[in-house]
Amino acid sequence: MLILKLTNRGRSSHQAECGRTCLVQENLKSPKIKLTLFIRICKCTITFMVSWSIVAAVLYNLEPPVCGYLSDEFAHLRCTRIFVSPSTTMQLLAIVYIISFASLAVADVVTVQQCTEGSLPLSVDVTGCRATPCELPKGQDAAVLVDFTADRHLTALVPKVHASFGGMTVPFELPDDRKDACQWLVGGMCPVSLDEDVTYELRLPVLAVYPSLSLTVELKLADQDNKVVTCFQLQAKVV
Repeated sequence: MLILKLTNRGRSSHQAECGRTCLVQENLKSPKIKLTLFIRICKCTITFMVSWSIVAAVLYNLEPPVCGYLSDEFAHLRCTRIFVSPSTTMQLLAIVYIISFASLAVADVVTVQQCTEGSLPLSVDVTGCRATPCELPKGQDAAVLVDFTADRHLTALVPKVHASFGGMTVPFELPDDRKDACQWLVGGMCPVSLDEDVTYELRLPVLAVYPSLSLTVELKLADQDNKVVTCFQLQAKVV
Protein backbone atom coordinates (compact mmCIF):
# COMPACT_ATOMS: atom_id res chain seq x y z
CA MET A 1 0.00 0.00 0.00
CA LEU A 2 1.29 3.42 -0.97
CA ILE A 3 1.38 5.86 1.93
CA LEU A 4 2.28 9.53 1.79
CA LYS A 5 4.61 9.84 4.76
CA LEU A 6 4.95 13.32 6.23
CA THR A 7 7.87 14.59 8.23
CA ASN A 8 7.11 15.04 11.88
CA ARG A 9 7.66 18.62 12.86
CA GLY A 10 7.34 17.84 16.52
CA ARG A 11 6.62 20.30 19.23
CA SER A 12 9.02 21.23 21.96
CA SER A 13 9.38 19.19 25.11
CA HIS A 14 7.87 22.07 27.08
CA GLN A 15 4.67 21.84 25.02
CA ALA A 16 4.56 18.11 25.53
CA GLU A 17 4.95 18.50 29.30
CA CYS A 18 2.30 21.18 29.82
CA GLY A 19 -0.18 19.20 27.71
CA ARG A 20 -3.61 20.20 26.50
CA THR A 21 -3.66 23.75 27.86
CA CYS A 22 -0.50 24.67 25.98
CA LEU A 23 -1.84 23.12 22.78
CA VAL A 24 -5.02 25.21 22.95
CA GLN A 25 -2.97 28.33 23.67
CA GLU A 26 -0.62 27.54 20.77
CA ASN A 27 -3.52 27.15 18.36
CA LEU A 28 -4.90 30.54 19.39
CA LYS A 29 -1.42 32.10 19.03
CA SER A 30 -0.96 30.77 15.49
CA PRO A 31 -0.59 33.77 13.11
CA LYS A 32 -2.80 32.12 10.50
CA ILE A 33 -5.53 31.39 13.05
CA LYS A 34 -5.24 34.89 14.52
CA LEU A 35 -5.62 36.44 11.06
CA THR A 36 -8.61 34.26 10.17
CA LEU A 37 -10.40 34.98 13.44
CA PHE A 38 -9.61 38.70 13.18
CA ILE A 39 -11.06 38.86 9.65
CA ARG A 40 -14.18 37.05 10.77
CA ILE A 41 -14.71 39.43 13.70
CA CYS A 42 -14.17 42.48 11.49
CA LYS A 43 -16.63 41.25 8.89
CA CYS A 44 -19.26 40.52 11.53
CA THR A 45 -18.77 43.91 13.18
CA ILE A 46 -18.89 45.94 9.95
CA THR A 47 -21.88 44.03 8.60
CA PHE A 48 -23.97 44.53 11.71
CA MET A 49 -22.94 48.18 12.19
CA VAL A 50 -24.02 49.08 8.66
CA SER A 51 -27.17 46.99 8.87
CA TRP A 52 -28.34 48.41 12.18
CA SER A 53 -27.59 52.00 11.19
CA ILE A 54 -30.04 51.53 8.33
CA VAL A 55 -32.57 49.86 10.59
CA ALA A 56 -32.27 52.64 13.17
CA ALA A 57 -32.81 55.26 10.48
CA VAL A 58 -36.00 53.53 9.39
CA LEU A 59 -37.39 52.72 12.83
CA TYR A 60 -36.70 56.05 14.45
CA ASN A 61 -37.38 58.27 11.44
CA LEU A 62 -33.82 59.60 11.45
CA GLU A 63 -31.39 60.66 8.79
CA PRO A 64 -28.87 57.90 7.99
CA PRO A 65 -25.49 58.70 9.63
CA VAL A 66 -23.74 59.48 6.34
CA CYS A 67 -26.05 62.44 5.62
CA GLY A 68 -24.49 64.60 8.31
CA TYR A 69 -21.10 64.47 6.59
CA LEU A 70 -22.21 65.99 3.28
CA SER A 71 -20.93 69.55 2.76
CA ASP A 72 -23.01 72.47 1.49
CA GLU A 73 -21.78 72.07 -2.07
CA PHE A 74 -23.50 68.69 -2.09
CA ALA A 75 -26.73 70.04 -0.63
CA HIS A 76 -28.72 68.54 -3.46
CA LEU A 77 -27.59 65.11 -2.24
CA ARG A 78 -28.69 65.67 1.34
CA CYS A 79 -30.88 62.95 2.76
CA THR A 80 -34.37 63.55 4.03
CA ARG A 81 -36.04 61.95 6.96
CA ILE A 82 -37.70 58.66 6.21
CA PHE A 83 -41.06 57.40 7.28
CA VAL A 84 -42.38 54.02 6.29
CA SER A 85 -45.34 51.92 7.30
CA PRO A 86 -44.93 49.09 9.85
CA SER A 87 -45.34 46.48 7.11
CA THR A 88 -42.60 48.09 5.01
CA THR A 89 -40.40 48.30 8.10
CA MET A 90 -40.73 44.58 8.70
CA GLN A 91 -39.89 43.89 5.05
CA LEU A 92 -36.75 46.04 5.31
CA LEU A 93 -35.76 44.30 8.52
CA ALA A 94 -36.16 40.91 6.84
CA ILE A 95 -34.01 42.02 3.90
CA VAL A 96 -31.29 43.34 6.23
CA TYR A 97 -31.23 40.08 8.19
CA ILE A 98 -31.04 37.98 5.02
CA ILE A 99 -28.23 40.05 3.52
CA SER A 100 -26.27 40.13 6.79
CA PHE A 101 -26.40 36.42 7.48
CA ALA A 102 -25.86 35.46 3.84
CA SER A 103 -22.71 37.58 3.68
CA LEU A 104 -21.41 36.02 6.88
CA ALA A 105 -22.25 32.52 5.71
CA VAL A 106 -20.21 32.74 2.51
CA ALA A 107 -17.25 34.71 3.90
CA ASP A 108 -13.98 32.87 3.26
CA VAL A 109 -15.80 29.57 2.74
CA VAL A 110 -14.67 27.27 -0.07
CA THR A 111 -16.84 24.76 -1.88
CA VAL A 112 -16.46 21.17 -0.72
CA GLN A 113 -18.08 17.90 -1.77
CA GLN A 114 -20.02 15.32 0.22
CA CYS A 115 -18.28 12.09 1.23
CA THR A 116 -19.88 8.67 0.97
CA GLU A 117 -20.39 8.73 4.75
CA GLY A 118 -20.69 11.43 7.37
CA SER A 119 -22.32 14.85 7.17
CA LEU A 120 -20.68 17.93 5.69
CA PRO A 121 -19.19 20.47 8.11
CA LEU A 122 -20.80 23.88 8.50
CA SER A 123 -17.89 25.55 6.71
CA VAL A 124 -14.35 24.91 5.52
CA ASP A 125 -11.82 27.73 5.37
CA VAL A 126 -8.50 27.19 3.60
CA THR A 127 -5.94 29.92 4.25
CA GLY A 128 -5.23 31.85 1.05
CA CYS A 129 -7.97 30.10 -0.94
CA ARG A 130 -11.27 31.66 -2.01
CA ALA A 131 -12.21 29.27 -4.80
CA THR A 132 -11.41 25.68 -5.67
CA PRO A 133 -9.14 24.12 -6.66
CA CYS A 134 -7.13 25.43 -3.72
CA GLU A 135 -3.42 25.83 -4.35
CA LEU A 136 -1.16 24.01 -1.88
CA PRO A 137 2.35 25.51 -2.06
CA LYS A 138 5.21 23.05 -1.67
CA GLY A 139 7.31 23.32 1.47
CA GLN A 140 4.47 24.82 3.51
CA ASP A 141 1.67 23.67 5.77
CA ALA A 142 -1.82 23.99 4.33
CA ALA A 143 -3.98 25.45 7.10
CA VAL A 144 -7.62 24.37 7.06
CA LEU A 145 -10.30 25.43 9.57
CA VAL A 146 -13.28 23.09 9.80
CA ASP A 147 -16.42 24.28 11.59
CA PHE A 148 -19.01 21.70 12.61
CA THR A 149 -21.63 21.04 15.28
CA ALA A 150 -21.25 17.87 17.32
CA ASP A 151 -24.25 15.59 16.85
CA ARG A 152 -23.22 13.44 19.81
CA HIS A 153 -20.98 13.41 22.88
CA LEU A 154 -17.37 13.13 21.73
CA THR A 155 -14.51 11.98 23.90
CA ALA A 156 -12.09 11.48 21.01
CA LEU A 157 -11.55 12.85 17.51
CA VAL A 158 -9.25 11.25 14.99
CA PRO A 159 -8.46 12.89 11.62
CA LYS A 160 -8.25 10.59 8.62
CA VAL A 161 -6.90 12.18 5.45
CA HIS A 162 -6.82 10.62 1.98
CA ALA A 163 -5.54 11.96 -1.33
CA SER A 164 -7.00 10.90 -4.68
CA PHE A 165 -5.13 11.48 -7.96
CA GLY A 166 -4.50 9.59 -11.20
CA GLY A 167 -7.19 7.05 -10.40
CA MET A 168 -5.59 6.17 -7.04
CA THR A 169 -6.63 6.92 -3.47
CA VAL A 170 -3.88 6.78 -0.86
CA PRO A 171 -3.84 7.52 2.89
CA PHE A 172 -2.14 10.72 3.96
CA GLU A 173 -0.33 9.82 7.17
CA LEU A 174 -0.16 12.82 9.50
CA PRO A 175 2.79 13.44 11.82
CA ASP A 176 2.40 11.97 15.30
CA ASP A 177 1.68 15.31 16.94
CA ARG A 178 -1.27 15.88 14.59
CA LYS A 179 -3.02 12.52 14.85
CA ASP A 180 -5.21 13.62 17.76
CA ALA A 181 -7.77 16.18 16.56
CA CYS A 182 -8.73 16.94 20.17
CA GLN A 183 -5.36 18.66 20.51
CA TRP A 184 -6.14 20.88 17.51
CA LEU A 185 -9.49 22.34 18.47
CA VAL A 186 -9.41 26.14 18.30
CA GLY A 187 -10.37 27.54 21.69
CA GLY A 188 -11.72 24.19 22.89
CA MET A 189 -10.85 20.67 23.96
CA CYS A 190 -12.33 17.20 24.35
CA PRO A 191 -14.73 15.99 25.57
CA VAL A 192 -17.15 17.79 23.25
CA SER A 193 -20.80 18.09 24.26
CA LEU A 194 -23.84 17.38 22.11
CA ASP A 195 -24.73 20.38 19.87
CA GLU A 196 -21.46 22.13 20.72
CA ASP A 197 -19.99 24.25 17.93
CA VAL A 198 -16.44 23.10 17.19
CA THR A 199 -13.59 24.48 15.08
CA TYR A 200 -10.85 22.03 14.15
CA GLU A 201 -7.56 23.12 12.61
CA LEU A 202 -5.94 20.77 10.15
CA ARG A 203 -2.33 21.51 9.30
CA LEU A 204 -1.38 19.50 6.27
CA PRO A 205 2.36 19.51 5.47
CA VAL A 206 3.01 19.79 1.73
CA LEU A 207 6.57 18.60 1.24
CA ALA A 208 8.89 20.19 -1.32
CA VAL A 209 9.49 16.78 -2.91
CA TYR A 210 5.84 16.32 -3.86
CA PRO A 211 5.11 16.46 -7.61
CA SER A 212 2.95 19.25 -9.00
CA LEU A 213 -0.47 17.72 -9.59
CA SER A 214 -4.21 18.11 -9.10
CA LEU A 215 -5.83 15.99 -6.43
CA THR A 216 -8.84 15.56 -4.19
CA VAL A 217 -8.19 15.78 -0.46
CA GLU A 218 -10.66 14.01 1.82
CA LEU A 219 -10.83 14.63 5.56
CA LYS A 220 -12.84 12.47 7.92
CA LEU A 221 -13.12 13.11 11.63
CA ALA A 222 -13.90 9.89 13.50
CA ASP A 223 -15.13 9.60 17.09
CA GLN A 224 -14.23 7.27 19.94
CA ASP A 225 -16.21 4.46 18.26
CA ASN A 226 -14.53 5.03 14.89
CA LYS A 227 -17.77 6.46 13.50
CA VAL A 228 -17.54 9.43 11.16
CA VAL A 229 -18.54 12.74 12.76
CA THR A 230 -18.03 14.92 9.69
CA CYS A 231 -16.36 14.52 6.31
CA PHE A 232 -15.66 16.53 3.18
CA GLN A 233 -13.71 16.37 -0.07
CA LEU A 234 -11.73 19.36 -1.36
CA GLN A 235 -10.42 19.93 -4.87
CA ALA A 236 -6.80 21.11 -4.71
CA LYS A 237 -3.51 21.22 -6.59
CA VAL A 238 0.08 21.07 -5.41
CA VAL A 239 2.07 23.98 -6.80
